[in-house]
Amino acid sequence: MKKLLSFLICLCCISIANAQVTSKMLVGKWGIVDFNFMPKKANGKLTDKEIETVSMMKKTLSANPKFMKFNLNADGTINITPDQGTGSGTWKLSKNILTIKTTKKEEKYEVRLLSDDKVEWKALKSNIAIPIMTLEKD
Repeated sequence: MKKLLSFLICLCCISIANAQVTSKMLVGKWGIVDFNFMPKKANGKLTDKEIETVSMMKKTLSANPKFMKFNLNADGTINITPDQGTGSGTWKLSKNILTIKTTKKEEKYEVRLLSDDKVEWKALKSNIAIPIMTLEKD
């Protein structure tokens, strides 16, 4: 019985992880609750600066949870706070790829559904290690 229950829980987790993200699911206010980097280098290690950046972000999130918010509107516009010169723009979702365009840049993220109204945004391109953000819906 325990094995069957464990199997069903694993199956459910796999189904959630592989679920197709829709634009309707993303509409709303999202706040960052966790941040990490995935090593880009072949040796699989983060640089000292990247480790420092992750540590600084985690401390900021600990002191001020959801300090950065993304408001994805149904009309395809986005508002980002705090506004650091790229506070508004547009967004679109194609399959599981979220594209955010502001006046300063365009960023693409692979979006993955997690449990409890959370999603993971993994940057597709980066000059340094690959940022991975966990966001929670307000």
